[in-house]
Amino acid sequence: TNILTIAFVSTDGSMDKQDIADYVASNIQDPLSRVNGVGDIDAYGSQYSMRIWLDPAKLHSFQMTAKDVTDAIESQNAQI
Repeated sequence: TNILTIAFVSTDGSMDKQDIADYVASNIQDPLSRVNGVGDIDAYGSQYSMRIWLDPAKLHSFQMTAKDVTDAIESQNAQI
């Protein structure tokens, strides 16, 4: 088994650990996992998270519930 370790850093200090982790998750991890021969990718470091505030009036106008939003996010392989 071959293991390749790659470290990402901001050489000019313009990105903090959270920014780097978000960039890797958004732009590197998924495309790299599709490369033939790549078995698994584990990313270590800060994990990106977000809070989503729902507007009850807008949900009602779209005839949606909070569960509909949760299901939509989970369908994109995001953890809630």
